[in-house]
Amino acid sequence: MKNLRIRLATVLLCLLAMSQAHALEYTWATHSDKERLVLNFSQPIPSYTVEHIAPDRVRIHFAQDIWKAEPRPTMPDLSSSQVIARVETTVSSIDISLRMHLSTVRHFTLAKQRKLVLDFPREPLMIHWEDLQALPRPSAMAPKKGHTQALASQKSPAPQNSTPTEGSQNHGPITAADASTTAQTPGGETITDIELPAENVELAAVEYHSPQEDFENLSHLVRQYPDDANLHFNMGIAAFSTGRFPLALNAFERALALDPSNGQPLVEMARAHLAMGNPAMASLDLERALQRQLSPQVRSAVELTLDQTRVVPTYRTYRGEFFLGALYDSNIPLAPAGTSVAIGGVELPLPLDSRKQSDTALFAGFALGTTSWAAGSDNRIDISLSHYQKWHQDLDQYDTSYSEIAWGLSQENHQRHHTAAVLRIGHARDDEGTLVNRVILQPRYTFVATPRLATRTDLSFEYRDYRIFDERSSVISRLGQSLRMVRGQHDAHNIAIGFALFHERSDLDTSSNEGWEISLTENYHLGVRSILFANLEYRVASYDEALPGESVREDKATRLQTGIHSQIGKRTALRLLLGYRENSSNVPAYDYRALQGGLSWHLTF
Repeated sequence: MKNLRIRLATVLLCLLAMSQAHALEYTWATHSDKERLVLNFSQPIPSYTVEHIAPDRVRIHFAQDIWKAEPRPTMPDLSSSQVIARVETTVSSIDISLRMHLSTVRHFTLAKQRKLVLDFPREPLMIHWEDLQALPRPSAMAPKKGHTQALASQKSPAPQNSTPTEGSQNHGPITAADASTTAQTPGGETITDIELPAENVELAAVEYHSPQEDFENLSHLVRQYPDDANLHFNMGIAAFSTGRFPLALNAFERALALDPSNGQPLVEMARAHLAMGNPAMASLDLERALQRQLSPQVRSAVELTLDQTRVVPTYRTYRGEFFLGALYDSNIPLAPAGTSVAIGGVELPLPLDSRKQSDTALFAGFALGTTSWAAGSDNRIDISLSHYQKWHQDLDQYDTSYSEIAWGLSQENHQRHHTAAVLRIGHARDDEGTLVNRVILQPRYTFVATPRLATRTDLSFEYRDYRIFDERSSVISRLGQSLRMVRGQHDAHNIAIGFALFHERSDLDTSSNEGWEISLTENYHLGVRSILFANLEYRVASYDEALPGESVREDKATRLQTGIHSQIGKRTALRLLLGYRENSSNVPAYDYRALQGGLSWHLTF
């Protein structure tokens, strides 16, 4: 029996070790010109796409739920990373948040090793150096005759090719295995001339073949031949390759002092200054290089790079939403005038009839928007235009439309504090003219305590001009606080709990309305492309204005919305929504129930 227990324990330990060995693992390493993140799969690499979803965010989207075959990976320690802030997993994707804005992220796969490799080049302020990176080292810097034998033993830097998005220099011998290696992206694009390590060597830790050896050998040679500009230049290349940027600058400056007419050391000084996070000095180095001797190819690349650095690129995305649906209201005169999918409902106090009137209605509308941001900036600007129309079956005198334009500015740093502000201007109309004009200012602040827990504070200041009530106007203020959390396996549950206070001050007999509301929102990832969402709100409000004979009106309203959002393509999605609203008041004339259903089509480009 004792031997049986020992065998069972051994089997369990083996199974546990095997399960851990076959889990998806991250490997991260930093280099002088980039940071590299490697995803080590236990299964063949699934089909994927890499997409910039924000200036500082990259998403790896898989065509299938990879977590059925891959256990949840352990997050790498990125506390010392200068580029990558965090890595998060969802049902069908991996999101990588960056500490800086990058326009280019290089990725390739090693099918035999089951590795997906992502390279994040360090490019402060989005200065692009692709044209310079692809240039070979000038032959003018070859060693002098007396040094040929000595340099042959130290593997002096040789020109190599690199893909334009790599942003690195590779110095050292290329083995036959390295030179013949290719990699393919999921789309079939073949990437050649990629430095790949030998088998059983950790990929993330391998970048250069012998930079340290080059550096050590050249350190002895420059002492033996201190007046050789070529040796100092090659010494700078080796120092740069090993991340010794200050030493590289000293070597290039010495080479420039020994050969003042040559502009190539200044080009290399620009590389070093850029790697040290000083793009201003890098630009100055390139300006000085143009005043010296350069090959036509290098001169053209320097001029092109300077032109690119003088212009800050701007990025922009567009989106559109088109929706339609039907609704039933038990009390049309009191029901919200804008019960739409996109806008979310606009409460408008329409003229009160002496008796309840129920009716069905159709609604339709659209919402168009664009978001833009400048490279190197944390600010985003959002502009949107939306319109909503409702047609009643019988009570056409209550047909309404609502139009709104919104302008928003948001700022997201790479730590914990996100701020935003939105200005909205809209108006609602019936068949006879304008019902109400609205101006809304909505500032917002979000504090991210952990990757799975955040708090959000919302303020709202709204001015309403009621044209149907003898030029009446009011000011509505609202303060809301919500707690947002991510829970469940693969972060499938996204939950928000909120509480808000609101107050309306009217210029009509100095009346005021006030109340509070609580809300619960749940977004659940059903699968790779579908999200089930639900929102429940409960609201209590008191109104100074009521029907004749009533001093105070007390309302209790409940609202429930649920539906499903499905991604049907890379840029298109469909959303089905069902909603129910109920208002109960101490003044029966204000009671109503509403049932709504709608379908919307979302497009991003």
